Amino acid sequence: MEALSVKERALKLLSRRPYSEQEIRRKLLQKSIPEAEADEVCSWLKEQGFLDDQSYASSVVRFCISKGFGCQRVRQELFRRGVPKEFWDEALAEMPEQNDKLDRFLSARLRHPEDADERRRLSAALMRRGFSREEIRSAFSRLADTNTDLDWME
Repeated sequence: MEALSVKERALKLLSRRPYSEQEIRRKLLQKSIPEAEADEVCSWLKEQGFLDDQSYASSVVRFCISKGFGCQRVRQELFRRGVPKEFWDEALAEMPEQNDKLDRFLSARLRHPEDADERRRLSAALMRRGFSREEIRSAFSRLADTNTDLDWME
């Protein structure tokens, strides 16, 4: 397969959505493109400014924030999408404080604060979204503090 058609294939992929270098490389290899040629095309894409893992990491973080994910889930997404770890810290620094999102989530969904099963179910849902136990515990504590008539926090 000539290099131009491989470049065109890579550009077509990038025209649909951004990708990390590792994702593009993996997709090219899945199409039986030789490894050396895939590496060459990735280098060319970087030189042309079509591949930028740093800006891609930032866009992944922004996407995850819009979905209401916590820091742990964002890290999983960055890993899953093949973003090099050297770009994670700068991208994760863009994450705003998550307390408001946690508080709104709990306020909207917690119907019976004294029900331990409901608190466990909501905690599990927040953990799946990538929030730590400490963040969740703090959110429940803030909710209890704002509702002083509730006597459900241990």
